[in-house]
Amino acid sequence: MSLVAQIPEMELDAPLVRPAGTTGPAWFEIRHQDLPHWDELLLASDAWLYQYSFWNEPLRALGLTPRYLAWGPRSRPLAYVCILTVGFRPAKIGLVFRGPVGLQAGAEIPEAAITELMDWARAQGYMFLRFTHPDAEVLRHIASRGGARDIDAFPYFQDYPIQSSDFVVAQCDSEEDTLAGFDREVRRKLRRAGELGYEFRSDDCPAALAEQWHLYQECSRRKGFRLERPLSVYLEMLRRACPHNCARVYSVHMDGKVVGSAMTVRDGASAHCLLAAFA
Repeated sequence: MSLVAQIPEMELDAPLVRPAGTTGPAWFEIRHQDLPHWDELLLASDAWLYQYSFWNEPLRALGLTPRYLAWGPRSRPLAYVCILTVGFRPAKIGLVFRGPVGLQAGAEIPEAAITELMDWARAQGYMFLRFTHPDAEVLRHIASRGGARDIDAFPYFQDYPIQSSDFVVAQCDSEEDTLAGFDREVRRKLRRAGELGYEFRSDDCPAALAEQWHLYQECSRRKGFRLERPLSVYLEMLRRACPHNCARVYSVHMDGKVVGSAMTVRDGASAHCLLAAFA
């Protein structure tokens, strides 16, 4: 699993007009009905969770509009990106979280693809694109075409990094080896919970989260924090991610009553805990 401690952000606002005599941009929009197929393709790539349609489509309920593009021959695209769109002309901006994504193993995003992405954005009326990525080298590659500034031009919807390695556990082939990666005190508490009669369950349907949502609401009131998104957003995410085996709702029960719950969503390399609550 990956640990992100700090994520630099860049605004790209250089002119997006291509030189005369060149062909049109090679980026093309992906049809909505093809998004599940593309999520499967991304699972075989290095794409981060934030580029998948099952992550971005539920954000429409929050006023964000995802647009999905691929670059290269339609029969064998070489790159992919999801742009979350905020606003309308003439104040329309694009947010690119941890993209674009190369679809050839080990290959860098071609410079032409970056240039043509800017061309496409200018033609679509974007004021600028904001890129975030945990790999500074990727941002340097994007900035190499010129006209980039290292600023946070839209701080209202951010890429939140995890800052403690205690939250990261390597996934192994066996449950025993994975458990061995937990902190010693965590392993002791898990064994003790089993001895006391706590039951651990795993579900892959939205109904499980809906049934346990009261636990999250009670936990947020008790601890004084705000649930960032409504239940409907998480249910939609589960509905879209579960067919790809990319989402789970884990729960802990005692004497037939749910006392703990967590929702996880994964990409091709890491599982991310989005929600957790305990009685």
